[in-house]
Formats: sequence, structure tokens, C-alpha cells
Amino acid sequence: MTPHGPFLGLAAVSAFLFAVLDAWVYVLLIPFVETLFSRSGAPGLLVQPVWTAFLRLQFTNGST
Repeated sequence: MTPHGPFLGLAAVSAFLFAVLDAWVYVLLIPFVETLFSRSGAPGLLVQPVWTAFLRLQFTNGST
């Protein structure tokens, strides 16, 4: 494994950096996706997305 050690280390660092970048992009996309699926179309953290209401109805069997 001696000749492959640097490449293994580079692969591990690359995988870690990709995971960080992927998580950061996901965090940046949350408000955009929330705006797309909100009822009023207005951006903001207090707008309830349609999919959240749908999941609530699914797990409560329609009783609110």
C-alpha cells in the first residue's frame, strides 16, 4: 500500500471536500425549494410548504 498511500489520502480528502460542498449547496437550496412549493409563492421562513402540509395529512390520516 506504500505506493498508493498518497492517492488514497487524496481520495479521502476529495471525498470529504465533496461532502462539505454537497451539504453547503443543499443548505443554500432550501429557501429556493421552499419558495417553489409554498402556497403563496412568497419567500420566507414562515411560509409553510405544500409538501409539509401533505406529509402532515398523510401521517395524521386527514385529522388536523
